[in-house]
Amino acid sequence: MDSLPLETLQRIFELACTDGGRTGNSLSLTSKGVRSASRTVRFRSIILIVHPRCLRSFMMLYERECDPAFRDKPRIQHLFLMFPSIGGTGTRPGDASRSPSPSPRRERCLAYRDSQSSTNSRTASSEDIALPSDFDDFETEDVDIYVWPSRGRQRTPDPTASPGYLAAARTLFRLITPDLQTLAINSGMTFGGQLELPCIGQPLPYLRELALVDVREPRALFAEGGSGPPLFPQLTHLHIVSDFTVSDLAFPMWAEHAPRLTHLRVTGVTDVHVSQLARVVGVKVERYPAVVVHIPGSFSPPSPPPPPPPRTNPSVRVLVMQPCPPPRGGFCGNPMIEHGEMVDDLHEIERQCQGSGVRVTVLFHTDGADGAGDANARAPQGDWIGR
Repeated sequence: MDSLPLETLQRIFELACTDGGRTGNSLSLTSKGVRSASRTVRFRSIILIVHPRCLRSFMMLYERECDPAFRDKPRIQHLFLMFPSIGGTGTRPGDASRSPSPSPRRERCLAYRDSQSSTNSRTASSEDIALPSDFDDFETEDVDIYVWPSRGRQRTPDPTASPGYLAAARTLFRLITPDLQTLAINSGMTFGGQLELPCIGQPLPYLRELALVDVREPRALFAEGGSGPPLFPQLTHLHIVSDFTVSDLAFPMWAEHAPRLTHLRVTGVTDVHVSQLARVVGVKVERYPAVVVHIPGSFSPPSPPPPPPPRTNPSVRVLVMQPCPPPRGGFCGNPMIEHGEMVDDLHEIERQCQGSGVRVTVLFHTDGADGAGDANARAPQGDWIGR
């Protein structure tokens, strides 16, 4: 190791730091020499559970490493953010028996240890760098208390409602904007809550892939509310993991902010999404089409079929749709019939797009077994690491 050139070591470390931060953290604890050699590449891939305390610890460390006194800046190119649970006003099927608050294991930062937990870790302390004046208000501010209607008890406060939390999230995106290539945002098991965190304040010029898991309103992440120039000018791949609480997938908004989008995947498709997906590729799906009867001898010829609707996302060339799980309780009843008709509509979109230049694929529905909600939410994380 001591005889290898620094450039060779950095290349080796760069190829190794693709697991969300675990390898980078281990390298920083190996030795002073390895820590120094891996400093610019160990942040290349980061998975961060954005609990207030974890976010604060990570921002203190990363801002310290980005100090202009260092010759090279560590660059975050691949980022997976997992936001904590948010209180809501409803329940999610199959998850009502699950605790609404994050487990202690999830509250720990996956990528970096706290400075007090290990004498070998060099996580920055509060004296090392100046933070926003309201940074210390993460867990002391008065925030709304949500009531769990089905249980009649109070829920934990929304941890993302603090102004200090928003300031830290905006600082994070400001620092990573010039380098970010892939981004995944998981809003957590929100139980009907909505993530209101306008943290993306400027375009991400090199972002190529974006995944949103249970993000009910993407515009709530934009500092300008969706107005202004395109925020994702180079985005080509978009993966939306939806659920029954999301009725509008906001495809026109994505056409405006991601004009070069070519690959679109939607997981958890419900009946209200079918018409929106059909408009993405410019087809029309009628579950009960009108019956046109031509009377012989009539002077008026039958009306021509209406033209296809205009495409909301003309740049999309690949569309992948994965339906939500069927209702429980067997194969009988109207809900199961409606689910089957919805899947048939998706296959009809696939059929109409044959030969049109748009490749459409319908996947098997997501798993709806008990306890599978967490697994479905974590699946994009595995896909993200695999890429």
